[in-house]
Order: sequence, then structure tokens, then C-alpha cells
Amino acid sequence: NTDQVRLRSDPSTDGQVIGELAEGDELANVSPAVEGGELFWVQVEVQSADLEGETGYVADEFLDAS
Repeated sequence: NTDQVRLRSDPSTDGQVIGELAEGDELANVSPAVEGGELFWVQVEVQSADLEGETGYVADEFLDAS
């Protein structure tokens, strides 16, 4: 489903998928972006939805700071 973004264990497309996030899920930034492969990754903690409390990495291109 293209409406969901993968939350990964490591800052890489090779990182294990912890779960999938939907548009509008609330995240808290845990650390600055790091480069991993061709993408930049931000470590986040999920603040809402089924994955609440989980920490992992999301590619920054999928994040909206609003």
C-alpha cells in the first residue's frame, strides 16, 4: 500500500521492518537525520496508532514537520 511508510530498526532499506505508519500518525523526533544509503533517516518514536511507543527510523522524505 503506497499510503503507508515503513518504520525500520536501522537507518537503511535493509533494516528490519518494525511496522507501517499511515498518513497522519504522530511521531516525535528522537535524533537528527543520518545518512544511510541514498536516503537520510530520522529516528522517531511513534506517538499514536497501533505502534505507539515504538522507536525506529523513517526516511526523511516521508516526514512532514507540520
